[in-house]
Amino acid sequence: MRFTPLFLRTSCWLLVIFVFLNACVGEECETVSDPVMRVSFARFIDAERTEEQAVTVAFKHIYGIGANPQPPRKDDSLVRSKAAIAGLRIPLSQVNDMSTFVFVRDSLANDTIFFTYTRKPYFRSQACGFEMEFENLRVIKHSRQNIDTVLVTQPSVNAQNNNANVKIYFD
Repeated sequence: MRFTPLFLRTSCWLLVIFVFLNACVGEECETVSDPVMRVSFARFIDAERTEEQAVTVAFKHIYGIGANPQPPRKDDSLVRSKAAIAGLRIPLSQVNDMSTFVFVRDSLANDTIFFTYTRKPYFRSQACGFEMEFENLRVIKHSRQNIDTVLVTQPSVNAQNNNANVKIYFD
């Protein structure tokens, strides 16, 4: 049986297209956690505010404002127990350039912190699609019920960073 040159060229191109299309089908996206802002807690131990000490803090609730149009519910809190913690991971809004969080220690003294940042979407792969990183993290303002100072220690928030982005100093 003899094949014509047209048949051979067409068959060869179909084989190449088939191989390229199947190369993408088997690709799986490795699960990478969404980038979260890492927060640690401390307090100053001298009057000059040059020495600090890591502390644990107990919260009733920590929740974001604007993340949900309804008032926060108990199950919306980023903290699920009243146990003292040394830090936490907080997700930033992927649709806004600002996130606001309320830290509730008791019913009389809530603290609110306003953060701004630049969202930077990037294409990870065909299987994974787009992911978000955040740059230029800044604190616009914060209340001072229990919080003394809020310091941005790492302004880039991405899934690869394991260091604290923000340090909150308590009174």
